[in-house]
Amino acid sequence: MNYPAGYFETFSWKSEPAKVTNWPTLAEVKAQLVDQRDRLLALLEKSDAATLDRVADAKGRTVRYSVLHGLHDEAGHQGEIRVRPTQPSPAREHA
Repeated sequence: MNYPAGYFETFSWKSEPAKVTNWPTLAEVKAQLVDQRDRLLALLEKSDAATLDRVADAKGRTVRYSVLHGLHDEAGHQGEIRVRPTQPSPAREHA
């Protein structure tokens, strides 16, 4: 797998978020996700059914299963990006 520098340590199942001191910006993460989506779509568009049905690992899981599992895992993380404002918004100042 090719991850951007530091992303595996920051975002993987092995990461320890409490120890992360250098987070990428939201714009950087969004750009990486858009690039990832574009690369995945390009690969899927040139894949035929035989490629997607090919067994991908020793457990007998297919490429199709692996792609869907990955998308499901990504979907499970929706909403985990939270923006911490550095300054109060006008609405909060008057609350």
